[in-house]
Amino acid sequence: MRGTWNGVGKNQSINQSINQSHLLLQLYLLLEKRAKVNTARRRARQAQRLRLQALPLPIQISNLCTRAAPPPPLPPLPAPKMALLVLLLPLLLSSVSPTAPASTHKTDGASSPASSVSPPSPAEVRTYEHHGLNTTLSKIFVIGDLHGDAHCARRWVQHSGVVDLGGNGSGEGSGDEDGDGGSDWRWLDPEAILVFLGDYVDRGPQSRQVVQLVRRLSQTFPAHVVALLGNHEMELLLDPHRDKERQYLQMVYGFVHPEEFRNTFMAAAAVAAAGGSSGGDGGNTSSSSGGGTGTSTSTSSSSTVDDAAEAAAANATLDRVYGALQRVYASSAQPHVQYIGRGAAGGQRTLATWADPEHRASTHAAIESWVGAYRAAYSPGAPLYDWLASRPVVSYAGGVLFVHAGISRRSLARHNVRSLAALGALNTALHKAVRDTPSALEEVVMGSGEDGADNAGADGVGHVPINEVLHYRGMHEGCTDVEALIRRVPAVHRVVVGHTAEFKVRERCNGRFVAADSSLGRWFHLYGNMFCPGTRALPENQGSNCAALLDAHCRGEATVLVCSTRAAQRTDAKTGEVAPCAAWELQKTSIENMELNMYHPELPWRKAQLQQEEKRNLAKLRATAVKDRAKREVQKVDLEARKVPRGEAEEGLTESELDEL
Repeated sequence: MRGTWNGVGKNQSINQSINQSHLLLQLYLLLEKRAKVNTARRRARQAQRLRLQALPLPIQISNLCTRAAPPPPLPPLPAPKMALLVLLLPLLLSSVSPTAPASTHKTDGASSPASSVSPPSPAEVRTYEHHGLNTTLSKIFVIGDLHGDAHCARRWVQHSGVVDLGGNGSGEGSGDEDGDGGSDWRWLDPEAILVFLGDYVDRGPQSRQVVQLVRRLSQTFPAHVVALLGNHEMELLLDPHRDKERQYLQMVYGFVHPEEFRNTFMAAAAVAAAGGSSGGDGGNTSSSSGGGTGTSTSTSSSSTVDDAAEAAAANATLDRVYGALQRVYASSAQPHVQYIGRGAAGGQRTLATWADPEHRASTHAAIESWVGAYRAAYSPGAPLYDWLASRPVVSYAGGVLFVHAGISRRSLARHNVRSLAALGALNTALHKAVRDTPSALEEVVMGSGEDGADNAGADGVGHVPINEVLHYRGMHEGCTDVEALIRRVPAVHRVVVGHTAEFKVRERCNGRFVAADSSLGRWFHLYGNMFCPGTRALPENQGSNCAALLDAHCRGEATVLVCSTRAAQRTDAKTGEVAPCAAWELQKTSIENMELNMYHPELPWRKAQLQQEEKRNLAKLRATAVKDRAKREVQKVDLEARKVPRGEAEEGLTESELDEL
């Protein structure tokens, strides 16, 4: 019995050893398989990052939103076997030395750590085949917020040196009467792109012409022009889906200039009188007339007289609107007043109630007609509306991310943004909402739930709320948001934004952040959010805020990114590809030296600033005088208390102090 028992125990021991060997082998195979899968995933992620860094632009990042499906998960081991494997893991590591997956890879015969990434080929980095720009990008010209100034918009485009607008050299007079024809335009630099940061409309009276100019540029040179959407354009897209009282064009400051309303109405009336269409530009008044018969001449003369009378009446109404606006501004009532309000000229919420009593009804009727024409020019289906709805809110080129306002680190973390594809989801979501569910556009823009928490796509990543990208100013307050974005999205090395206006381009965070809004629009530069005619003076009792007049100078700065290593680039003899730019140099450019700049005392806000400074300085002087007087009083009391002889007390005192004593 004893021997049999020993034999059985020995057999059981052998069986246990065999089972353990099988388990160890299974563990090794499992670990090896997992290591191979992880290596393949890591290499796939590295290849994807390289492709994203090389993406061609001017490109809508929405093209980057396709994501590869993740590999299926490995089947889990049964719980008892997993527990045993965990217990035997130290033994396996000490006794078994399997051949690990290769930790190095060869590059030109040299070994390097597996975590290093071989440099991409020039063709992978900045070849713009998809959009026709099949060359290396060497210049990026960035134009900030233009805000309804078509004259300076054309001047800045011409000043860029990348496109010739024809005409008289400044872009004036080419094409149609708005100077945005495009038939004789020529692109001059095949290695350059032109980037607009949005906010083409509002605050100035030439918004329609600015939108037409940028639209025609993007259509004529689609491979070279990027036109972002700004927060003011987004309000235009949202207004048709809002109640009239909530529409942004009701606001009497900071948004639609009253002369813009009048111009749009007059253009639409001229097109209707001519029996033609707007030519697809939302109110372009250019039309050709022919014929030399007496009847047509008589009709033309009659039409000219009617047009002149209508224009005179519109100008008189516009003067009354300016007068009402000045009264509103003087009373600081602009947050509570609307162009139309609830209805016919009644209640303080309606602008016409601030006009002269005898003209209130006619003024209100004219404003209603003007606003209606403006709504029609920017309604769904209108050419300008549809073009704005197709604009991206973010774009990327050569390692630079362009966005109108900014992105917060909180939203980046909340929505787990770690790639350009995640940023491109904003463009995809916006365009999908405009196309499929326009009535829910505002919900998509603002974000469903708190901070857009429900904006997750099929991949579960989601996107930053679009409204934040168009309004966020936190990137100007420090470098934390910029560093978070660059750390999370390795393809981004620099961020360029508009929206937050000063008078110069600002470079911060060691060149990684550029604030490019330098108040390029003359109306905004001179009057801020108030509405003034600009080119003519108002009556003295109306023009307290509009005393200074505009001139032809276009102020501010534009941003230019130039490849600083261009001269050192070499062409590959085999492929013919040019090596990509290794470093960008930031330059700032202005059209001319300005006589009326940000420090000129004629600027309304500069006047207010000088007055505030004078008050502060006067208050400081008074405070200092009070302190000195108190000090002298203490000295008097101290002298009387100690009964110090006058001659001894006068030592070290000034003449004024002696006189005081």
